[in-house]
Amino acid sequence: MELHTPAERWLSVFSTALCVLFASIFTSVVTNDISDLRRLKRMRKEAEDKLFDYLQVHPVPPSLEQHLSSYARRHMSRVTPPGKAELAASLPHFLYEELCQEALLPVVSGHSLLNGLCCKYAAFRRDLCVRCLMDWHVMAQETLFLPGGRCESLLFIARGNITYSKTRLPLLAGSQDISRAWTNTLPASNVSSMPTSLTSLTLSEGDWLCEQCLWTSWTYLGQAGADTGADMLCLGRDKVFELAQVCKEAASEIAKYAELAVALLNSTAEESLSDLPIELSPEIQ
Repeated sequence: MELHTPAERWLSVFSTALCVLFASIFTSVVTNDISDLRRLKRMRKEAEDKLFDYLQVHPVPPSLEQHLSSYARRHMSRVTPPGKAELAASLPHFLYEELCQEALLPVVSGHSLLNGLCCKYAAFRRDLCVRCLMDWHVMAQETLFLPGGRCESLLFIARGNITYSKTRLPLLAGSQDISRAWTNTLPASNVSSMPTSLTSLTLSEGDWLCEQCLWTSWTYLGQAGADTGADMLCLGRDKVFELAQVCKEAASEIAKYAELAVALLNSTAEESLSDLPIELSPEIQ
């Protein structure tokens, strides 16, 4: 090109610089994508090698080995999000506290008791989000719990979907009374027929399970699992006791809520009990 005027020369320089800029951005994007693909391939290979090494020491049937290898290729190489412990080690304490409160409070805001206490007491909100809520990354096809196991933590869903299903237990042979104290157990030898499966429910972000374990001893009545990956927040019974001791103003409200929740559970028919959230009446809330 023959550039005769200063304006043409400046336009040529500007066009060349713009082309170089776009070319560098495009090259950077492509390079990053290639790097990510290589990293995922390397992680998949490492996951398969670990599984292969274990199976060399502990042989299993070929069908199970094939299923394990298939799962490793599809899921084990995926990057899991960092947990609270990793962030606590890499952030200043004041930033870590603010991050926990802003990120975790929306997950538990659907729970009337916890949301109300967090709104009224800053110390309760800080301790709940920073010290008491523990994160749990659930892998695809992982089972959270099965019927009969001892329950120790309230489970909030932070991301993903959880499928919950419950098996209906039949009445005792010759019995017409379906109500019971929910802390009792039902002897399997006296049931009149096989259990009947209930319709499963899909729970999503903001929902929770197993609140009952916070107020008394509880065993799982149903089963829950994740078809795809999910992230959970766990609140243990011991952590609730710690919160009540640290935040004296909230202790009386927690005790009142626990008393009403237990009374509601004891008045609920056996076949209606589950690990789903307690449905408190308006006067209880």
